Parts: sequence; structure tokens; C-alpha cells
Amino acid sequence: PSAFAGDGPWVAGNGNASIYVGMEAQRIERLDVRDGEGGGEVIDVDNGLSTFGLKAVGTIGIRDRLEIEMTLPWYHVQANRREGPVCQSLGLSACQTTQGIGVIRVRGKGTVLDEFYGSPVTVSLGLETRIGQFTSNSRSRVTNMGEGTLDFGIFASMGRSGSMGSKGGYWTGYVQGLARYRLPNT
Repeated sequence: PSAFAGDGPWVAGNGNASIYVGMEAQRIERLDVRDGEGGGEVIDVDNGLSTFGLKAVGTIGIRDRLEIEMTLPWYHVQANRREGPVCQSLGLSACQTTQGIGVIRVRGKGTVLDEFYGSPVTVSLGLETRIGQFTSNSRSRVTNMGEGTLDFGIFASMGRSGSMGSKGGYWTGYVQGLARYRLPNT
């Protein structure tokens, strides 16, 4: 099957490209606040934090079995009640509305086994970089858009596809493992 914005082990193929735009929204009502010793507590946030985001994902095949993908998110994060006890105790800047570019992700993925072993199973390996410098200025806020860090990772993905028989179409399923290293920051 074709790759859809980098999902699974499948790659776009040489010269093929895809662009996807998505929207997301979430509301956080509780924060798990931890100290450096592992202790802490769960606190309710005054009427919650609301996040609205738009995300563009572009994938381009640079060889038959190799692709590059970039994810570019934009977020608007706000505390729903800045005059509440939590925001007041943390100071107003901690709950200041934040908007802008979130953590950018760049991935390279290559297929190492394609339609392997009887039923078509595909396996890919890849490298990933997450660039969070755009979010570092607001990292200390509860309304942050990301960690403000630079991460490097490796991942493996294995998937299978199959026909839906006489009804037409096909199905896909995959599993992926990822490990990241975060550069130290202050």
C-alpha cells in the first residue's frame, strides 16, 4: 500500500509525495507536579488548559525504499481561568496564553524488508529528530507548546496489509518502537 503521511513501515516511493493537514484540540484539567526527588502531587487546574492546534505533515520519497518526512505544528494554548488559585500561585506569566510553532519533527525512513514471509509483512528502520527550540521561551509555563529541547531517535516499524476480499479495498496494521535521546539543557 501507499504511505499516508509516514504511517507504518511503508514509504512513499521515489518521487511520490503527500501532504496532510490535521487539527487537534485538547483540554487538560489536572497536572502531575513533581519535584526533583520524585515526590509531588496531582493538582486541579483552574477550569483547565485548552489547546488548539494545526499540524502539517509532508512526506517525499527520495528513493524507491527511502523517504523523508517533516511535521510542522502550530498551537494556541490558554489557561481557561487565569485569575484562579493555581495560576495566581504560580504567577500570571505561568498561565499566559501561548501560541506559535510547536515541536518540529523530521524523519528519514527506509524499508529493509518488503512483503517478507508468506503474508506481506514489511519492515522499516528510521532516524528521527525533534526540534523544540521554537518552544523554549515558554517551556516554564503550564501553557507551553513543547519541551524546548532537541531530541534524536531511532525507530523500527513492522506492518502487514491485506485485501478485503470481494468487497474491494484493503486494510493495514502496524506496530512501531521508538527510542529517543534528549540533549541536556538547562
